[in-house]
This record gives sequence, structure tokens and C-alpha cells, in this order.
Amino acid sequence: MYGVTNTQIVDALLAAKRRGVDVALKLDKLESAGKMQAVMITKLQAASAKSEAAIQHGSFGIGKGGLDVRAALFWAFVGIPLGWGVWVTLQSAAAIFK
Repeated sequence: MYGVTNTQIVDALLAAKRRGVDVALKLDKLESAGKMQAVMITKLQAASAKSEAAIQHGSFGIGKGGLDVRAALFWAFVGIPLGWGVWVTLQSAAAIFK
């Protein structure tokens, strides 16, 4: 788009963003330099910043306030083979040093 001045379009984009739709908008820098467009762009950027801040970061169970069933399954998926590999390695090392 060259620029955005229509409040209905901006409101529709913001409503879509609130519903969880990924919204991306490319504007021409020179064409969108007007005051009205700056207000609209600021409004859109503020909504984007709020949604980015709300995204929870961290791996499963870390940084999210606890360990849920999904996280436990993933940790088991990694931990069981890892534990088995350590056990076999220790048995092999014990056999070497007998």
C-alpha cells in the first residue's frame, strides 16, 4: 500500500489482530509520511507491540510457570534415551576399568 488513512481499514486490521490473525502491512515510506497516516501507523504499531509482548517465550515448561503434560512428555522423550545412553556408557567404562 502507498499509505493508510482509512480508519475502517485500520480498525478491521486491529480487530483481525485481536482475533489472532497474523497481520502484516507494507507501506511506502514516502507516501505514508503524512500526519493522518502517522497516527494510523502508530496505532497499528502499538497493537503489534502489545501482541508481541504477550507472547510467552521459553521452552516447554521453562519460563511459563510450570511443567505441564506436554512438557513432561517432551522431557521424557529426550530424557529416557539420554539416561539409557549414560547408563550404557557407565557400564562400558566399568567393564574397561575392572
